[in-house]
Formats: sequence, structure tokens, C-alpha cells
Amino acid sequence: MLRTLVVAMIILPMALSVSGQNLQLHYETDQDRQYPVAMLEMYKFDNWGGTYWFITMDFTDPLELGEKSLSLMYGEIARYINFKLINPLSLTLQYNDGVAFWGPMGRAWLGGVSYPLPLSKGAAQFDLLARVPQDPDGLDGQVTLAWFYPFGEGKLQFVGYWDTWTETEADGNKSVVILSEPQFWYNVWENFDLGLGVELGYNFPVFNAEEWKLYPNLSMRWNF
Repeated sequence: MLRTLVVAMIILPMALSVSGQNLQLHYETDQDRQYPVAMLEMYKFDNWGGTYWFITMDFTDPLELGEKSLSLMYGEIARYINFKLINPLSLTLQYNDGVAFWGPMGRAWLGGVSYPLPLSKGAAQFDLLARVPQDPDGLDGQVTLAWFYPFGEGKLQFVGYWDTWTETEADGNKSVVILSEPQFWYNVWENFDLGLGVELGYNFPVFNAEEWKLYPNLSMRWNF
């Protein structure tokens, strides 16, 4: 899912104690999906760096019983730590996990470094991570690019992320997975935004092996 507040962590002073949360409701419009997705995000800064987490929940009808309900929950938590000796780099430790109607989705630990990439407007952030999945057959890696670009006097935002990671198969071979979600947000009224985005994936979900998939969505967001 869209990690917009990871991008927000780039543009706010890391030395300040600030925090924020938002609640999003997305509707997947592709003919293969067509279900709502709820997402809760939180970020908080302190003198050492920042903490970010999100939880996303899919409301589908996987058993085709005629009623959509909560069928998948997935979350990530990330801690960013600043050190003057490696400034502007920061260290990060992350944990991903989830559960679906078929069972656990598999946890993963990630650790590495994060580097801010200033833009003429907004900013971007690049993470280089080692990835240790549940029951690993080998060490994998991940790179993440997140960006934030405001325009239209701040009423419009172009935000998103691009993840590329490897997965080690049982035979020892590596496969590459790509997941990206660029999104446009429009501030309608004070804390309320409307959004239009698309999820782009390669080898994701896993049953779409070696295929590119594109899933558009409509969304709304309340910033607390």
C-alpha cells in the first residue's frame, strides 16, 4: 500500500518532536478486485530520528459467500535512527507481517540505510536494505524509493513509492519482485483529501509469476 507518511518523514525536521496520523479508504476498481481497502498510518519524530507504521485491511469476498468482510490484514513498522557521523544517512530497521483468509502471509525483517534526495519541490528518499524473510533460504535485498512532490499551490500532491526486492526460491534461484504505487491527492477541505492512484506490480501477487499487473484505485483520506 501507499506509504505517504514515509515520504513526509523526509521533509519535516528530524530534530523536532512532531507526529501525525491519517485514515485512508481506497476502492480497487479493477474488474478482478472491486473491493474496499482501509489503511491507518502513523509517524512520529524524536531527537533520535523517526518511527513510522501502517496497517492495511482488505474487505473482500474470497469464498464467494455474497458478503464482503475483513479477509486480509498487513502491516509494516519502521524505525529510522540518525547519527551525526554518517549524516545525512540514517539507519533503519523494519518489520513486515500479515495474515489472510488462507493463513499467515509470512514475516520479514529488513535493515539498512536511508538517504534523502532533495528535489526542487518536495523531496525523495532512497532506502538500501537487507531482507530476511520467514524461514529464509538465503539473504535477500530490497531497494525503496519514496517521493513527495506538491504543486498547484500545495493543493495537489504527487506521492508514491517504488519497491524492488529479491526472493530466494527453494532451489536457490533468485526471483525479482517489483511493487509501486504512484498517487495523486487533492486537498478538498482542510483535513480531507481525495486521491487517484494505481498499483503496479511484477511477480506480485505471487500467483502472477513473471507478469506485470496494474490495478487502479480511487481513495479518500482524513488527516488527523
